[in-house]
Amino acid sequence: MPIFSPIEGAVFYGGALAAEIIGTITGFGSATLFTAIAAFFMDIKTVIVVVAFFHLFGGATRLFLFRKTIDKKIILAFGVPDLAFTLIGAALIIATPSAAAQKLFGAFLVAYSLLAFFKPNFALPKKNAVLAAGGALSGFLAGLIGTGGAVRALALNAFGLPRDYYLGTGALLAVITDLARISVYFTNGAAAQTGRLTAILPIFLFIAVIGTLAGQKIVVRIKESVFHRVVLIALAAAGINFLL
Repeated sequence: MPIFSPIEGAVFYGGALAAEIIGTITGFGSATLFTAIAAFFMDIKTVIVVVAFFHLFGGATRLFLFRKTIDKKIILAFGVPDLAFTLIGAALIIATPSAAAQKLFGAFLVAYSLLAFFKPNFALPKKNAVLAAGGALSGFLAGLIGTGGAVRALALNAFGLPRDYYLGTGALLAVITDLARISVYFTNGAAAQTGRLTAILPIFLFIAVIGTLAGQKIVVRIKESVFHRVVLIALAAAGINFLL
């Protein structure tokens, strides 16, 4: 039995493809955008688990493409606290009511999008402490509400990494985070209600690969700043929707 009607499937999977393309172009946001779309079809906790798999597939594809451009020092400084707090956030998802998770997610979206929109040149100090703090916050948000890429992008951007190193380093961090939180979701029962959704995982893998490759093709032809502002507006709108 299909999980979605034809129209629902078109919106769900079409949204996933668009989210992956935009996420590849901007370096973050695929999980955030797709979470907002998937929330119309599932409860927020199920969404977080399902989107974790989608995000893992996309991150793994980008990691394969940019596997030769990874900054090992940043991986260590950012990755250790990121991993630790991902486990903490994922462990707390069961104890956090869905409504509270939605409000927290919405507040995060609105706050970040407004900051980035009105301060496009915003950058954090180039210090290891920034990476450690960014890793902790990014991991905690990723584990608890399913999205930490924006925080990761802010921290990595502060070090002025070349685009390929930014994408390669970010992809490896994303994969580590996703593997960690998915393992906890299965351990603490957060994934207990997602068994019937396993049929969509092969489709997610296909969409992640196609979306990542398409994003690469587009980014060389269209100004990234244009897409960045579009994403920020979409994030703010999604955040307001969750807060209402």
